Amino acid sequence: MSEKRQLAAIMFTDIVGYTALMGSDEKKAFEVLRKNKNIQKPFIVKYKGKWLKEMGDGILASFDTASDAVRCAGEIQNKAIKEGIRLRIGIHTGEVVFGGSDVLGDGVNVASRLEELAEEGQIYISGSVYKDIKNKEGITADFIGERTLKNVEEPVKIYKAYYQPAEPEEPDVNRIKKRLPQNFSYYLIGGLLIIIIVILVWYNLPDRLTTVTEKSIIVLPFKNDSPDQENEYFCNGMMEEIFTNLQKISDLRVKSRTSAEKYRYRTEDVTDIGKELNVAFVLEGSVRKINDNIRITTQLIDTKSGDHLWAETYDGKYTEKIFDFQSRTARTIANSLQAIITPRERENIDKIPTTNMLAYDLQLKGYEYIRAWRYEYKQDSSNLKLAMILADEALKIDPDYIGAMNLKALISTYIGDYDSALYYYDEIYRLDPEHYASYTGKGYLYMRYLNNTDSTFKYIMKGISLAPNDPWVNLTLAQIYSKNNNTIIKSLPYFEKAYELDGESNPEISLQIAIAMASIGDYPSALKFMKIALNIRLECAMIGYYNYLLLCRSNYDAADHFLDSICNITDCAKICSRQRYMISVFQKDFEKAEEYYNEAPETLNIPWFISDLLNAYFFYETSRNEEAHKILENVIEHNLNLLNSNLEGPMYSNACWMLTGAYSILNDKVNALHYLSKLEESGFYTGWQDFMMIFPAFKNLWDDPEFKTIITRVQDKKSALRAQVREMEERGEIDL
Repeated sequence: MSEKRQLAAIMFTDIVGYTALMGSDEKKAFEVLRKNKNIQKPFIVKYKGKWLKEMGDGILASFDTASDAVRCAGEIQNKAIKEGIRLRIGIHTGEVVFGGSDVLGDGVNVASRLEELAEEGQIYISGSVYKDIKNKEGITADFIGERTLKNVEEPVKIYKAYYQPAEPEEPDVNRIKKRLPQNFSYYLIGGLLIIIIVILVWYNLPDRLTTVTEKSIIVLPFKNDSPDQENEYFCNGMMEEIFTNLQKISDLRVKSRTSAEKYRYRTEDVTDIGKELNVAFVLEGSVRKINDNIRITTQLIDTKSGDHLWAETYDGKYTEKIFDFQSRTARTIANSLQAIITPRERENIDKIPTTNMLAYDLQLKGYEYIRAWRYEYKQDSSNLKLAMILADEALKIDPDYIGAMNLKALISTYIGDYDSALYYYDEIYRLDPEHYASYTGKGYLYMRYLNNTDSTFKYIMKGISLAPNDPWVNLTLAQIYSKNNNTIIKSLPYFEKAYELDGESNPEISLQIAIAMASIGDYPSALKFMKIALNIRLECAMIGYYNYLLLCRSNYDAADHFLDSICNITDCAKICSRQRYMISVFQKDFEKAEEYYNEAPETLNIPWFISDLLNAYFFYETSRNEEAHKILENVIEHNLNLLNSNLEGPMYSNACWMLTGAYSILNDKVNALHYLSKLEESGFYTGWQDFMMIFPAFKNLWDDPEFKTIITRVQDKKSALRAQVREMEERGEIDL
């Protein structure tokens, strides 16, 4: 990819208070973001600017002249103020490097720093911009002072700029009419016909100019060419470092490590890999390590043509120069894919992890044990113990080494020592407030194990800005949104991103999408994603949920057929018996239900919100009232305690569901309807409204008018959500 150096005026814009607005009123925040784009685009086009990049609520654009940039900024601010949008704008002129749609250099960095300093509603420009605009019509500027900016060697003179467009003259309609020829209407009609013909020809050209470079890539496991195969850890570490740097670039789509791991011992051609994973580029590499002599070779390949676009080689000693090679490789790839690297992304990519290569080597060896745990499913405690020893040794050598701290935080999470994990993530934040691991790690902990939605959201929102290509971060944010009926629609783009990055390899992503689809009553889509999850890795618990989805549609024949087809080829016999037990109870075939129950009485892998209620109902129907009553007493006591413990989200809804079912079996309609109303307030989750209509634990409510009204109201809301999803699909916003 050729690079072009030139002087350019760079404009950065940012919405003041946008992050706070997102936290308080997301709907309003997204509306402000939409209006901001609509304001800026026409002015950037008007002044012959180049729209380079959207970064959350920020916009980066370049102009050929400083005066065009300032005039554009002035018109944007004038319109934004009228629309009630609070903007800051920074502009700097300097030498920059253009590579495709990418732009790098001090011009970008200084403009972004000026924007951060600017006041609300103001335009801050550098001294180099001021020199070019000080005598331009309509533009004035006030000197603010001289500042030293981060990562800029020389102090920068800063000015506050203003632009007032000249009032346009009123057109003289009579004069214009006199100028028009008498047969002007014929010319007009003829011109319109020509335009129509041109458009028709254009849209039927076989190779219409829609060649926007697809910015997607997978980093395949590097080949270990070392004579000593013990150096596999180093080979994997080099691949991981380059992959992690690419993940930090928001303008790229980087396939996950689990997707790449499938091709470790591949026989497929890269063109086939491109088709399988829907990626445009593949990065291959090889590593040769003999003592401290290192040779690392990487090459970028176009998956459509199979052409090798470039190769990069490091040939030298095991020193800090390796870090420069890793960051340079990521930047070169981004440039080749015409992806923009923001100043903050470049800063994070270029950070040197440690100055002690022994500590670095120990950390790489530790991560090799984690790789075996994660990707080869060698999940025995010895791997984690060895990784922890290596992390401790690395920290003895370099106590401030973030890579080793992150390794200890991961291990602590795996062994359930969450306090230690939080401690190390806090230490990472102390050393580097912009390091993604502190936010993504804590967000994952609060979501998965500590059940704190507010903390999860706070950390994941920051984490996704630093690691936009991390599938787990996208999945976690999607799950937060999906567990609330008011925000479930917002979850879909993040689910889609997570699926794009790791959907072929990670069944958890498809499972969570299925749960979200069931929560809006879209059972065909839910079943589709459950099939995908089962095809990736057949887990016994998934059999229960797939069967549950079939029963939500009252499809008993399909449920029986599914169990017949899958239970003969798995080791999930007890779970299959439990599923057949449930179907038999629903169909009131209690003799067969008894048979299946006795095959696996201790196995409770029916979905968690069904098992106790199902057993209680079954025992009542088969005259085991004392056993049934004991189950219901425990259900009521346990779930009332949960409601009194400040639960939130699905766990609160689940407690309301259980209490509604328990009181229904006892024919206590007053209490049953009371908790049903609470369930409606908190939100019906994963298809409960439809499952209630076939689950006999609720049969005492089926004819009750209030019950019918609530269920109908919930089903109508779910129908409206499905209509929203269809509209998003038609607009091309999602494609799940």
